[in-house]
Amino acid sequence: MQKEMFFPQIDGFFLSVSHDEPLKDIEEDATLIVAEEKTEIILGRHVYALSKGDTLLTLPFVYCRRRGNDDFHGYKLRFPLDVLHVFAPHTYLYTNDGGSAMMFSAEERARLLFLCEALSTETLSAIYALPELFSVLEKNASPKTERSLEILLPKLLKRALAYIEEQAPHPVNTALLAERYGISQSTISRLFRTHLETTPRKYAQPIERLHKQMQKG
Repeated sequence: MQKEMFFPQIDGFFLSVSHDEPLKDIEEDATLIVAEEKTEIILGRHVYALSKGDTLLTLPFVYCRRRGNDDFHGYKLRFPLDVLHVFAPHTYLYTNDGGSAMMFSAEERARLLFLCEALSTETLSAIYALPELFSVLEKNASPKTERSLEILLPKLLKRALAYIEEQAPHPVNTALLAERYGISQSTISRLFRTHLETTPRKYAQPIERLHKQMQKG
């Protein structure tokens, strides 16, 4: 009865759990990213500082990666978007960048990490763990917690990121941005290197791939 209540007419949905691997630039499914240690994640035009147990929930085809070049230590759960619509209809999903960041109390962090670990080791049935996981998300997801996790970026850098998105899939580089905003190429390079640990060209490449992939679909 409990199974039928939580999973109406969904038989054989898929769920994959991956741990300790680099984040991919593009995910084709809804993705729950749970940090196992302090880390910083770039989601769209925003950077979030996550503590152990904090979470990012992203929609399909959203640019998301770890700030820096290290591997991500945590959990990634990928599932069809319609699962969210059924089990967490009130979760704060629809921001401009197609995702949300969530902060939890110490007790809730422990619950969330336990559920992710249980799913990854199959010590707890996914059929019961998923509703429990979504109840944690529903309780805590809000625009307020998203803002509290955001690392503020300089306005010029955010304008440059918006321009890169607007131009996709056409390539954007340091010289083009410097000319557009009337500053030196070294200044543009320093902004990207300091706040995003990358270059304008490297930042733009996955966004260009994303747009091409979406156009093919």
